[in-house]
Amino acid sequence: MQTTGPGPAPGPASANAGLPINHIIGTQQARSLHLRVHADRLPNGRLNHDASVAFANQAAGDSSTLVMYSDGSGNYRNHHEPQWTGVAVAWKRRDELLYHVAGSTIPRPMESDQMEICAVNEGMSTALVERWSQVESQVVVLMDNIIALQVIRDWVPGQGGANERVLQRLKKYDDFFAAQGVPVVVRFLKGRRFVEGHDIADVWARQLSTPRESFKHSGNQTQWYHARERHMFTKIMIWHKAVDDNDELEGEWNRFERRVAQQS
Repeated sequence: MQTTGPGPAPGPASANAGLPINHIIGTQQARSLHLRVHADRLPNGRLNHDASVAFANQAAGDSSTLVMYSDGSGNYRNHHEPQWTGVAVAWKRRDELLYHVAGSTIPRPMESDQMEICAVNEGMSTALVERWSQVESQVVVLMDNIIALQVIRDWVPGQGGANERVLQRLKKYDDFFAAQGVPVVVRFLKGRRFVEGHDIADVWARQLSTPRESFKHSGNQTQWYHARERHMFTKIMIWHKAVDDNDELEGEWNRFERRVAQQS
């Protein structure tokens, strides 16, 4: 499956010629990383949300591509709870019924671009140990923050500011994939468009940002999506129960977590 698309056309005839120079148009090479970044654009330069969703749906059925959905969430508005950040990743193969999830809780607040890069790191580190090397020849990480994607593309080592540490970690994972000859593309995906992998990652990141065990929905401005989020939370709980009830799966999961910890 082709995971990239054309970059900006050269010259003034380009339909995107009026866009700011920092916009990601199609597929572009990251400045200091082996990976590439991608954002679908309409002729007027706006992000093409429908195209991003169409790609995610198509990639879900491709056995040669390991697709990782990443997302981050901050619990910063509830002053009765600790201000934690949750980052999560979700993935599954086309013949699996439920998405797997992984993630972590970071006990401090973060800017949105930093948390989203941390979520990409979660996806990259998980993909390193999860990828079926004989089948999955490429990796795609999908994220819903275009600013963070631009930060990844434009980063120069030593000039990342507050994001320097997480970008250095991204470089480590990127170098691992490059050494294996595995191409990686980090792509923009519009959130809350009923893409199950993204919705699973979104819900799990939100849960990891809070000490409560009960379901936590997104803000009131997305009330129309709360039923969908609760359904995704139920699926995550079913997956956890399936892992907990299966000794072999539980042992495999524990070994997986140890490998991820060793790479961090």
